[in-house]
Amino acid sequence: MHERTPNDVLRGVRESLNLGQGEFAAAINRAGEAAGDELRCDIRLVARWEAGEVQWPQGRYRRALEAVTGMPCTALGFRPHPPRSTRRGTVSPRSVGAFTVESTRDLEDPVQRREFLAGALAMAAPTPLSPGDGKRAVNAYVEDAERTLTQLQDLERKFGAGYLVRLAEAQADELVRLLDAGMDSPGLQSVAASAHTLAGLMQFDAGNQGRARYLYKEALYLAQLAGDRGLVARIAAAMSMQANNLQRPHEAVKLARFGAEHAPDGGRVAALLAVREARGWALLGAEREAEAALRRATDSYERAGADPAWVMFFNESELVGAIGRVAGDLGDWGKAQDLARQAAADPSLPLRAHVLWELLLAEVMARGGDVQGAVDVVAAVLPALDRLSSDRVASRIRALAALPVGESSAARTWREQLQAHMPGSTPMT
Repeated sequence: MHERTPNDVLRGVRESLNLGQGEFAAAINRAGEAAGDELRCDIRLVARWEAGEVQWPQGRYRRALEAVTGMPCTALGFRPHPPRSTRRGTVSPRSVGAFTVESTRDLEDPVQRREFLAGALAMAAPTPLSPGDGKRAVNAYVEDAERTLTQLQDLERKFGAGYLVRLAEAQADELVRLLDAGMDSPGLQSVAASAHTLAGLMQFDAGNQGRARYLYKEALYLAQLAGDRGLVARIAAAMSMQANNLQRPHEAVKLARFGAEHAPDGGRVAALLAVREARGWALLGAEREAEAALRRATDSYERAGADPAWVMFFNESELVGAIGRVAGDLGDWGKAQDLARQAAADPSLPLRAHVLWELLLAEVMARGGDVQGAVDVVAAVLPALDRLSSDRVASRIRALAALPVGESSAARTWREQLQAHMPGSTPMT
């Protein structure tokens, strides 16, 4: 019997079109009429689709759905019935078990990005492997999973977590299921740890901090079982960043130092962990310790060598911006402003990183008394929010709107423009 799973993809697409269920049903009927099909779609049928009661609509309804949304039904959360020969068996991991993202290009366009995300969600229930698939099949699954995690990470850094978090968690769950089933493959434990780390980063970006902490702890456990010191360092860096954002600086410092014990002596990983530690010290008001950690970060970065792929995002602009953030935490608004502006000016930054550095620049300008300058920075960056799905960015906007910047005309403009782009006012796709 088909297990009913709500079709959140279809519902999300309908809502993104600003259509109620009745309006959506009417649009389906009009599309059918235009194609020469007599359809009887109503609110009840749309509700059944969204409740997951209909796994694969009839052909004439599929044509209408695709005409209304501009997306194939497989990208709308529907699943075609499998061939009779495979309904009771298992499916090769090469077919649908490991998610394969064909391309991450051209996703600046909101419609194309929505189609990709919806299609990814439609694949988010991994087809289980069976012991009979053998070691070769498991190895193939793990290789596909590694490629997919890399592509998901690239998309997450560019646009934010959004719908991707469910895909990452499904992949992590399937990899753990393979471990629990006793299936063996080189690197399986490390890949499972990486999947949990990525899912944790996405939950962190989505604002689900409790879930993120749980996933990080699972990732750390798996990485330690695998004896993967580099992955332990990566997880510690992520946990330290979260601790700083949750205003737990003592914990952030300890996690950064723990990660440094597992990182190479020098290079981007050591530099990243050092700036995480520096921010913890800055939040504690320990300027001398923060400056010492920043010197270690700069020295380690200058000795960068064969760094792992996951840390290549931490380029010179990220280092400069991180130093600027520490300066701001210590109250040096002038230095923070100069460094944040330098970081934000890097054209190679992913969209979310660019927006976050611009918002930091606006914050330190406002805190330093240049409210009009902060207004101008925010006005330039706010249009980019429609291309992001990141609670981290939304949280920064809420925090900026609450800053005590006075009652001048610039201050009123500051609050108005930020409040207009807060969640609930203007949806972020």
